Amino acid sequence: MKNNERSPQASANVRTSGASRYGWVALVALLFVGCKDQAKCDDALKTSRQALQDEFLDLDLARKWRDFAGKICGTGPALEALDKEIVDREAALVKAADDKAQAEAAAGKSSIDAAAKVWKKFDKLEDKEKTPAALKKLRAKAKKLVIGLAPAYAEQVTKYNEKEYKKREATLKAE
Repeated sequence: MKNNERSPQASANVRTSGASRYGWVALVALLFVGCKDQAKCDDALKTSRQALQDEFLDLDLARKWRDFAGKICGTGPALEALDKEIVDREAALVKAADDKAQAEAAAGKSSIDAAAKVWKKFDKLEDKEKTPAALKKLRAKAKKLVIGLAPAYAEQVTKYNEKEYKKREATLKAE
């Protein structure tokens, strides 16, 4: 054999390694590029982000557009960033809901405490000052404590006030 000629086995090795080299390049290109239509990919990402904005907030729609973007765009940093935005937005909404619920509960407890003080004020009056007019005046003051409360807490405060009013009204009638 001459120096520039290859053996049949060496030629087969070159062809195989060349074919596998091109296969790996194609696979890597698909993994990193993956985008079938860049314009559709950009539109899907944009639409998903719009669904996360306050004026359009719809997490289900954002997820659907994210899934569509995943089919069109493949994988990559743009989808990872969008996934993080969706998860962060969900977490922010959960935290806001928890904060609101805690604030409503605190306001409800504060109103119950204030109502208790109103009724204790009546109890501390001298017997001659405990009149139906004084009771009605304190009842009106206690009724104002429900203003601005969440409906569930307003109902609790109203029931508490009615119970306390009736208890004192019965005591006045018995005297």
